[in-house]
Amino acid sequence: MAELSAEDIIETIVKVPELTPVRIDLAGNRLNELDFLEAAEAFANTETAVIYGDLKDIRPILEQNHVQIYHMQVELQARNSGVPMLNYADVPARIEPGSINRDQVVIVKNAVIMMGAVLGGRAIVGNHAHIGANAVLAGVVEQTSANPVRIWQ
Repeated sequence: MAELSAEDIIETIVKVPELTPVRIDLAGNRLNELDFLEAAEAFANTETAVIYGDLKDIRPILEQNHVQIYHMQVELQARNSGVPMLNYADVPARIEPGSINRDQVVIVKNAVIMMGAVLGGRAIVGNHAHIGANAVLAGVVEQTSANPVRIWQ
């Protein structure tokens, strides 16, 4: 992701709707007949389903069809979150499970982000930098003229 200014991040936080992203695993009957329309992404057969989306959109559909559902497992990924998480599928770095990385973070080639590390705001992690377990790089949003937090080797 491109490096953002503090003003850009503040604008994102103000304008982006708050979401409660969930993954829901269902067991039941005729689950492939549930109609999630645009509310969620659903992968269903007659007896099982996996649904991804925002809880406020999915919940009414599940309540309306509760007779068909005999087991439900809900995995909340965040609650009323206004800033998405970083999709690090193509980040050329080592990112351990359990680290929390916001969308506005920049992580470059060969960086290492350990479990429990939290990267937010405008944090920038450079080549071969190692962010240890439970380290917090909050970035800088206030004051708007401040520079981002940069960690370089």
